[in-house]
Parts: sequence; structure tokens; C-alpha cells
Amino acid sequence: MLMAAAQKGYNSYSNGNRLRRLKRKVVGVGEAGGSGGGSGGAGPEAGGYSLLSSASRLSAAAVNNRYSQYVLSTLLRRKPAQRAAVERRAGERVPGSPGRVHAKHGHLHKQDAEVGDLNSMYSDSNTLVNSAQHNAYASSSSAASSVIFEDELTLLDSPPATIEEVAEVALPTASADVKNYIKTFNHSTARELGKSQHLHYYQLPFAWRENPFIINGYRFYSSHKRSFLSIVNWYGWHNETSNIWTHLLGGLYLIFLAMVDYPKSAIWNSDQVPFPAKLIVFVFLLAGMKCLFASMFWHTFNGTSILNLRSRFACVDYSGITLLITASIMTTEFVTMYDYKFSLYLYMSISSVLGLFGVFMNWSPKFDRPEARPLRIKFFILLALMGCLSFLHLTLRTSWKFSASLVVPVTKKSLGWYLIGVFFYGSFIPERFRTDYIVDKSIPTETELSSDLTILTRHKHIHFRPSPTKHPKSVKCCCHAHSFKSLWWVDYFGASHTIWHFFVVLGVIGHYHAILDMFAKRWIV
Repeated sequence: MLMAAAQKGYNSYSNGNRLRRLKRKVVGVGEAGGSGGGSGGAGPEAGGYSLLSSASRLSAAAVNNRYSQYVLSTLLRRKPAQRAAVERRAGERVPGSPGRVHAKHGHLHKQDAEVGDLNSMYSDSNTLVNSAQHNAYASSSSAASSVIFEDELTLLDSPPATIEEVAEVALPTASADVKNYIKTFNHSTARELGKSQHLHYYQLPFAWRENPFIINGYRFYSSHKRSFLSIVNWYGWHNETSNIWTHLLGGLYLIFLAMVDYPKSAIWNSDQVPFPAKLIVFVFLLAGMKCLFASMFWHTFNGTSILNLRSRFACVDYSGITLLITASIMTTEFVTMYDYKFSLYLYMSISSVLGLFGVFMNWSPKFDRPEARPLRIKFFILLALMGCLSFLHLTLRTSWKFSASLVVPVTKKSLGWYLIGVFFYGSFIPERFRTDYIVDKSIPTETELSSDLTILTRHKHIHFRPSPTKHPKSVKCCCHAHSFKSLWWVDYFGASHTIWHFFVVLGVIGHYHAILDMFAKRWIV
């Protein structure tokens, strides 16, 4: 079995000389070890290092995995003395630990339950991408499934920083395996924990991490029903509760404005206001509802353990923001350019195209990355500034006094709220000043998450802590962590994103009233 597994894994290598050397080592150990390696048992030493001991930890399917080939081949590249030293240090580090090196016998032991654990780790990626069900490799020892492949990595006393450094033995597509493994690391453990409790930041896989200043209260559900019930905190108050309800209540209020308030307004009941102008107010209110309810939808279901669904939910949220900004711009263009039909059609066409382009860009995987937050802010601001062009055009056609008087309601009732909200969104205030925990402010970039193995080896103690590190003030005084001034409460209410939500609602409602004022000045007064 060992020979078949190793043969299956090494057939993809192109270097003929290295292939023959590796084959000779595998054959030598297979002949010496007999069926013990094939059954997962211990095999004898070969040249100061038991190849069988490493190979026996990898099942046939795991050896066939490109990244497993990389780890095994990297071990084989080491000199015999280095291999023995690595094995000895690993055995001394965790003596008696199942599935790890035992220096006493010079080989590896493992329990039967660990045979499929490595496959389980890689099956997570398929589970994340394709379905909500976990495949048959997942077992009751899910915590161990996040550890098995780590052991292979820690056997490398000086692991390469990137996959490119071992390009001579790694397959061309090995970097994709590294990327998937790093980004979904600890997924099985997080999913098991998420069945009974909320998680802290350092228990989440990297792809689920966004704001390092929010430490506690993360949901990690494999059930959409549980996510839906979390709207009413069925499983306890979590860190998205306030975000959900700020936009849920805001969306319900917009429904009230559209169904009750606007039909009673002077604008709707006036014969002097053109019917297209009356309709565009409804268009704006619908865009506002879309934005707020899409945001509520995202914050309700962003705790899903299925990565591709989570990314799509985020895109729904960004698309709602884009449509709201586009509709806001078009209401301003309509009132300023109504007397200049060609300019009106031109501006509204450009805004529509930019809005559609923005929606398309929202669905790009790069747009949802944590490091893309400044890009998102700039994009939304630049899109909003398109509304200034029609104002400048009207100023050139008429006068500054007339154009300013026409659009001043927007600056007074809407624009200010949006700008204040953007400030909180981009600054992470107040949570960045919390003093109950020491916050890790360094989020690995997409490039690092695609190739830098040190994230899971040398720096694992930073990115995957058993518990958040207490701030010195909390260590000195145990009551500090629970005091109001430590800002522990930002995990559950009053964080920057919640404040941003609040000001967005004010901005939407303010823009609605600004539209009514502009239309009244334009056609009634």
C-alpha cells in the first residue's frame, strides 16, 4: 500500500533523477517495513530517518494531494543528520502525543482515528465551496483535524517562507493548495465550536476575519435556520445584533415613508410637479430599502460557515450601497437638469452606467478583502461626487445663487450624515481604543494568505491564540476588563460599523426630505 501511495504521489514530478532517488528510498523502506507501513503501523528506520514513519501518516488520497507531495518531498530533501535531528526534537517536544514523532523508537505512531484526518482538512475546502454539508471524512475528533497537517509543517525546522522556494519539487499548481489550506485553516474546529457557542476573533479562519478590534461574539453556523434565528438572538446576543436591527428598523421606516408619508405630501398631490419627478422619489425610496435590507441580510448570514455563500452575501450588501448612491445622484441630476433635456439624459445615462459598473465591481473577490476597505470608501465617495457635475453645469447655465439654493437641502439634511458615517467606518472608532485586550492590528494580506507558510508555523501563536491576550490594564486590575471605560461593550453595541449604520439611515431619511424640498423650490414655490 505504501509503495502504491508513494508511486501515485510522485508520478507528477518532472525531474527524472530526483524521481529515481525518491523511488529507491520508498522501495527500500517498503521492503524493510512490510505491511506495517501500509496498515498505518510503525516501520523500521532507514538511514537515520524513517521515511515509512512520515509516509504512513499520509493516506493514499493524502499523498496524491499536491501539497502533501510538497511536504513529503521537502522532508526527503534534508540530509540524514538533519532528518534525525528534526525527528528527535519533535519527539522530545511532545512525547507520547498520538500521531507525532516518538524519539524512543525513531519512528511515528498514530491512532486509527487519524488516518482520515488529513483528508478531512482538504475536504473542508470542497465543503466550503460546494455545499453546506460536511463530507464523510469529518469525524467526532474535529479538533484534531485542524492539527494533523500542522504536525507535518512543524517537522520542518526551517520551513520555506513561500512555495516558490521549493518550486523544483512542488507542482505548478501547489500554490493554490497552499492558499486554500491557509485561508480555511481551523475551519473544522470553528464549525464544531460554533454549534454550541460564539467564537472569538482568533478562532475564526482567516477568510472570516474583517475587523481585528471586534474580539468576541462571532457566529459560525452551518445552518441558515440558525443564522435567521440569530436576528432575535435565539442563541444569545452576538456582535451583529445591533448591525442587523439598525438597518432592519431603518428599512421598515422607509416602507412607512413610501406607503404612508409620501402619498400625503404636497409633492405627490401637486399638479405642478411632473409625474416623472414624482416617480423618481419612489425609485429612491426603493433603492434605500434595497440598501438597508441587503445590509440586514448580510449581517444576518455573514456567520455562515460556507465561504462562497458568505462572499456572495457581502456582494449583495455592496450592491445595495451602490444602487442607493446611484439613485441619490439621479434625483439631484433630475432636479438640476430638468430644463436641459439632452444634458439630463446624458448625466442620468452616465450615472446608470457607472452604477452598473459599480455593481459588477462589487462582485469581484478583491472588493471584499479587508485590505480593500480604503478602496471601497474611495469608490463610494467618487460615485457620490458624480452628483456635483450636474450642480456645476447648472451653475454655469444660471448662477451660483440659484443652483446653490436648489441643492442646499442635500448638504444640510443628507450629505453631512453620510460623511460622519464614513469617518467612523474607516477609522474603527471607538473599538480601536479598547483596553480589555491587546489587539493584533496586523491582518495578513491576500498575497501572504496565498503563499506565506510562516503564518501557520512561526506566527501561529499570533494569529490562532487559544484566547485573546489580556491588556496589561486588565492583568493589573481584574475589574478593568468589565468596566465601561475598557470598551468591552464594542463587541456587542456601539462599534464603528453600528455607528456607520445609524448615520446611513439618517442620511437616507434626510435625502428623502431634501428631495421634497428641492422639488418644492423647483416647481411649487
